[in-house]
Amino acid sequence: MPGKLPRPRAVRLRPTLPPLTQTRDGKTTSESRIEALSAGHARREVLFGELHLRLLEQYGPPSIVVNESHDIVHLSENAGRYLHFVAGEPTANLVKVINDALQVELRTALFKAAKTKAPVKSAPQTVQFDGTSEIITLEIRPMDASDQAQGFFLVLFEKESSRATAAAPVSREAITRDAEEELQFLKQQLNATVEQYEAANEELKASNEELQAMNEELRSATEELETSKEELQSVNEELSTVNHELKNNVEELSRTNADLNNLMASTDIGTVFLDRQLRIHRFTPSAQKIFNLLPADIGRPIADITSNLNYEGFMADAEQVIRELTTIEREVQLGDASWYLTRIAPYRTSEDRIAGVVATFIDISRRKGAEDEVRAGAVRYRTLFELVPVAVYMTDAEGNIQEFNQRAVELWGRIPNAEKFCGSFKIFYPDGRPMPHDECPMARVLRGEELQAGDLEVLVEKENGARRNVLVAPRTIENEAGQILGAINCLHDITNRKGAEEALRKSEERFRLLVEGARDYAMFLLDRENTITFWSAGAERVFGWSQDEAIGQTGAMIFTAEDRRQGKVEEEMNTALIEGRALDRRFHLRKDGSRFWTDGVLMRLENDRGELRGFAKVARDATDQRTAEDELAHARDEMEQRVLERTQELVAMNNELEQTMAQRQQLERELLEISEREKRRIGEDLHDMVCQELTATALFLKSSAKIIAAKNPAAAKTLEESAETVNRNVVIARELASGLQAIELTASGLRNALRDLAIQACEASGIKCHFKAARGVRVPDDTGALHLYRIVQEAVTNAVKHSGAKNILISLDRNPTHICVSVQDDGKGFVPQRRAKGLGLHMMRYRANALGGELKIERRKTGGMDITCKIPIKG
Repeated sequence: MPGKLPRPRAVRLRPTLPPLTQTRDGKTTSESRIEALSAGHARREVLFGELHLRLLEQYGPPSIVVNESHDIVHLSENAGRYLHFVAGEPTANLVKVINDALQVELRTALFKAAKTKAPVKSAPQTVQFDGTSEIITLEIRPMDASDQAQGFFLVLFEKESSRATAAAPVSREAITRDAEEELQFLKQQLNATVEQYEAANEELKASNEELQAMNEELRSATEELETSKEELQSVNEELSTVNHELKNNVEELSRTNADLNNLMASTDIGTVFLDRQLRIHRFTPSAQKIFNLLPADIGRPIADITSNLNYEGFMADAEQVIRELTTIEREVQLGDASWYLTRIAPYRTSEDRIAGVVATFIDISRRKGAEDEVRAGAVRYRTLFELVPVAVYMTDAEGNIQEFNQRAVELWGRIPNAEKFCGSFKIFYPDGRPMPHDECPMARVLRGEELQAGDLEVLVEKENGARRNVLVAPRTIENEAGQILGAINCLHDITNRKGAEEALRKSEERFRLLVEGARDYAMFLLDRENTITFWSAGAERVFGWSQDEAIGQTGAMIFTAEDRRQGKVEEEMNTALIEGRALDRRFHLRKDGSRFWTDGVLMRLENDRGELRGFAKVARDATDQRTAEDELAHARDEMEQRVLERTQELVAMNNELEQTMAQRQQLERELLEISEREKRRIGEDLHDMVCQELTATALFLKSSAKIIAAKNPAAAKTLEESAETVNRNVVIARELASGLQAIELTASGLRNALRDLAIQACEASGIKCHFKAARGVRVPDDTGALHLYRIVQEAVTNAVKHSGAKNILISLDRNPTHICVSVQDDGKGFVPQRRAKGLGLHMMRYRANALGGELKIERRKTGGMDITCKIPIKG
């Protein structure tokens, strides 16, 4: 390593200018000679300067160059024999590594030289080297103030002859006086340093932002310059190779692009390629059937493109695919008829990087229609099978019962197990004779026998002995070849037919009495051709026509002309025919031609065989009720309009509040970042300036105490106590600097940082501190990780210092929407309301709010505290 001594200056000759002539490279002859002459002088200057330095180091006394902090920056070839390095952490401080016999003289001489700015020469000292002794005199020469190396010192080791042994020893009083002066100077320097530090701290806080910005810009510029320099050197070498490769790649890319375009044009699958910001990158012609795409839409967000696709969650699914790297398939409808199978998958590059998503749309309208038809057929079959008013069951070709409805279970009184042909407990002929199961009508039909009318009635008996008369109607199920695949049988219980007929007669009599007594309700009967067959007194009062005038007329006479033209009469009858009843709420006509609002119902009437007998209509005058309902609907519409207007106002206010909260959270994040930078700066100043000065002071005090111990023990003891006090202050300052140092923490390193925090807490306090983390927990960004770490660090520090806990548990967990960290202890706890104004809790809540989360502080039922911070996971 070259020394720091100034190099001798070379005198440059100024040549006379010859006539100007031009060379091949465009330069004049004079310019070429001047350049050659200058290069020769420069080489000669370098050679002479290095020769001079080598001669000084070879024949001059050994020397060392140190800076203001007494750290070695350069030493001559033979100066190393006066240094002594011990085990432990190496140091470059000359006072610490110099031979012990020269340490005190060196410290005193350096102090005097720094104070007087003049050369200082120490008293001769005897130094032992491997059994031999030498007399060495130290000479300290500070650099001149006008030199660029101001603040450096040259330490010369001059070897004295044996005659110097007779020199008088240095007075102890002079040493003590020098030590006291140096001690007093160091105390004044320490006080001045502390005052300067406090004043500079306030000034640096004000200028911190500007300095940080300038520092970042300078660092970025330096890195960019270094990077650019290296890149330019490598790029120049690779350009020719890259150009050739690029030419081949362009040709191959052209062929691949042509193949890809032909493939996309030939397929009937709509495909859209989107980048990570969901902007259109490419699409196939078939995709234009789904989205209103044009070639000019390349690069536009897909959200700006209109589509007839009923797929409101398309954007959310695309973002989920990018976020979770999964594939999502959905069946969506285009317009009213077409169905598409949509598949959204990540777009992976050749380097296995996610560059966006690929959305494909396959037309499945035919398949969807076929599935719907099959599904509807199955539903209709099962509905018909269950709703048919008779017992129905099916068997296979061997007579094993395969399916049956609830009516069959009710008829048999049980669920069939292994019975064949029929599920009843016992079967009898109509005259009461037992009938074997293999002789029942179902078994005979499966054998291919023809049944007569008298064979269709049987008597079945339940397990409780109850018997029912049943009419059966078995039919075989055959394939196209005529092979019997099974059979189906309908069982109609006719036990209650006579009782039903009698009950029907009595019911009709009761109905007639009821109709005659209901004067406010119009009741009349219609046959299958919509002809009136019965007209009650209530109908005469409501509609105005008498019984003689109404009977024989069509039921359409009460309908208005508009309803008759629109086919409302036939529509009402069809509804009643299919569903069993049809509501009749409309305006009807009276005999005098006036209109009134009617509330009624048309019901289908069947005989005991389930055949249509006609219809029955019941109606009443509901004009007053209609008027009240209209007024109520009008009032409801006005109320809904008012609610809608108020809701819009609340939405606008809520949007303003959300914007204000977002701005506040952003300011809080910036404030926390400034705080972290300021802490880091203060910590670096404490470690690099105050701690170093205090350490040097402590070493000087101890060395001074050793020097004056024999002559002034009290002063030596005072110096030693002062040194211990300074050392304790060094430890305190280092702890403060360590706490203020910024944590170089990334989002992926939060787990390891919390684990290290738990280990440090165990080692520092002796408390058992455990760490538990769920698998796959990842914080969104580095800022969030740092704030979560600071929250946990503050909570652990409080638990160690104040709670008296024996166990501390640090947990890191997450759910689909939040990331959660918690610190639990088993100490004495505290009341959160009483400690709410503390600075630590305030900073924890401040950090949680800056992340958009919340901080919960609760006392545990088993003792201790539970501090939990939850922050949301952004989409």
